[in-house]
Amino acid sequence: MKNLDSGSLVERYGGEEFVVVFENLSEEEARENAENIRKLITLQPFVVHHHIGEEDGPLEVELTASIGVAMYPFHGVHPEEILQKADEEMYKGAKQRGRNRVAVVEI
Repeated sequence: MKNLDSGSLVERYGGEEFVVVFENLSEEEARENAENIRKLITLQPFVVHHHIGEEDGPLEVELTASIGVAMYPFHGVHPEEILQKADEEMYKGAKQRGRNRVAVVEI
């Protein structure tokens, strides 16, 4: 994502899941960055040109993002622990409360 700073790392984590790693952020800064990413995803037009459906021509699809935020060392000291906490929070805190939102693991 071209909107992230050079100290950030973006990796595909699974099917529709991505991991973004930021360094040296407060919880509030991490939440703000996650919210900015969520907004960028929802505002980005996504057009499907070849699709199966009743409509002819291009189809614009609305994208959403549910994001879980976990922080080192508060939510784990090993990468696997932090990823697990963020993943759990994404499902419990973001998706179960209506999707398309950011949820931060409570300390």
